[in-house]
Amino acid sequence: MDVDCFGNTNGELEVTATDGTAPYLYSLDGGAQQASGLFTGLAAGTYLLEVEDNNGCTDNINITITEPNELIISE
Repeated sequence: MDVDCFGNTNGELEVTATDGTAPYLYSLDGGAQQASGLFTGLAAGTYLLEVEDNNGCTDNINITITEPNELIISE
């Protein structure tokens, strides 16, 4: 899910690994691995998602979270 308003950090990313050997570990931008493929509190930007299966095999993909343009009021 993309960010709802310019500058917010409420983007979400949910992924599910298939094939390979479960269980899977997920990490975003080289952060700590976690058992869940759900990442919340994301700002707009491009993230590197890496998945590792139980055999140590890995795959990765770049995923972009977007945001709308900044709201501007003019006279």
